[in-house]
Amino acid sequence: MVITDDALERDIAAFVSNENRLQTFSYREIRDALHSLSVALSSRRHPLYEQYRPLGLAFLLSFLSSCNLDKLVKFSLRSLEAIDRIVSIEGTRCCCIPRGVVGHWIAGNVPLLGLLSLIQAMLTKNRSIVKISSRQKDYISPVLDALATVSDVGRALASSVKVVQFSGSEQEANLAMAEACTVRIAWGGEEAVRSIKALPSYSDDVETVVFGPKLSVAVIDHALMNEERYDKLVADVILFNQNICSSPHTLFVKGDKKALLRVTICIKEAFDRATTSPDFPKSEPHEAIDILTYRALQWMEGEALHASKGTEWTIHTHDQLGLLSWQGARTLQLYSVKDWAVPLRYLPHNLQTVSHCLNRHDLDELINLWKYSGVTRFPRIGNAHHYTQPWDGVILLDRLVKWLYIEDQ
Repeated sequence: MVITDDALERDIAAFVSNENRLQTFSYREIRDALHSLSVALSSRRHPLYEQYRPLGLAFLLSFLSSCNLDKLVKFSLRSLEAIDRIVSIEGTRCCCIPRGVVGHWIAGNVPLLGLLSLIQAMLTKNRSIVKISSRQKDYISPVLDALATVSDVGRALASSVKVVQFSGSEQEANLAMAEACTVRIAWGGEEAVRSIKALPSYSDDVETVVFGPKLSVAVIDHALMNEERYDKLVADVILFNQNICSSPHTLFVKGDKKALLRVTICIKEAFDRATTSPDFPKSEPHEAIDILTYRALQWMEGEALHASKGTEWTIHTHDQLGLLSWQGARTLQLYSVKDWAVPLRYLPHNLQTVSHCLNRHDLDELINLWKYSGVTRFPRIGNAHHYTQPWDGVILLDRLVKWLYIEDQ
C-alpha cells in the first residue's frame, strides 16, 4: 500500500521494527519465486501485461529469469550459496549477510528501472523502502501484488517492501526514510541525486549507491553490419524512448562520408521496419512539439535530416564533428570517424555506454583510447540495455551485503 499521509515516519519505524522473514528462505527459494513472477507476467492474459508492455516489460522478464539471476549472483558474490551458508571462495571460508534495509529513490522517467535494485535487495534478503514521487504513478505496488500471488515465498518477498510516496521537496519525509536505511540507492537526474547524497548519515555503516544521469553513444563499422544488426541498433534507440542512461543518442560510423550515407539509408530502413510494430512508442504531445521544433530549426540551418512523416524518428547526419546533441525522442545523431581519438574531446563527462559493432582490433583500439573518458560499458549493439554487472562501475549485489571472514582452528 502506498503511504501518503502524515503518519509516514511512524509507518516506516513500524516497518523497520518488524522481523526480517527473508532470512528464513534460501537463495534458490527466492530466485524461484521471482522466476515464477516472470512466467506469470509473460502471459498476455495477465492483467499487468498490456499496461507494462510499453514500459519495458520484456526487459524486466528477461532480468527475472532464474538463469539470469543465477548468473548475476554468481558473478557478484562468487557463489550461489554464500548468502545462505559458509562457503569456501578461493580457499577462504566466508559467508555474507544482508545489510538490513535498502532505500530506493526511484526516477520518474523510467518507472520499472527501480525494480532492478529492488529485486537485488530481495536476492540478498534485505528489506526495502521504495520512494516514488508524488507526481508519479505507482508501478511498483502492482508488481508486488502479483509477486504475492505466486507462492508463500513470493508473499514474503512482497511484504518485505514498503512503498512510500511523497514529493522530493518534503525534507522531513526524506530524512525519515534516510534514517531507516542502511543502504541508500538513488536513481534519477542530477538535482534529485544531489539532494539524496546530501541527506545526513546516522551511522558510519550507511552505504550510498548513486545511479545518476548518464549519456551513451554507439560505434559501428558498416562492413560488419547487416539488416538484423541495424534492427538491433534501432531497437536500442527505441526501447525506453531514449529516457535511460544506456540509450544511444549519437552514432559514430567508421569511415568517410560515403560510409555515413550508406549507414543513414540502412538506419532509415530499420526505423521504417520498427514503426510497424504494435509496441512502437507513441509520442507524447509535448515530445511531438519538441521534435518538430528541433527539425524546423535544423532545416532552417541547412542541416541534413531524414525523418518519418510523423514524429516517430529523426536521423540527423552531420558533416563534421562538433558539440554532441542529446535531443531524445528517437533522434539519432550520425558522424563519420576515421580516427577514434578525434571524438574524445566531444564525449560527455558522464558517458556511460558505448555499444558497438567493430572488429576486435578496432574495439581494442577504441577502448584503450576511451577508457579514461568515464565510460563504464562496451556492450554489443542490441545489448545496450542489458542489465549486466558491473553497472556504472558498481557491482550492486556486493554493496548490499556484509562479508564475514571465517578462520578455523
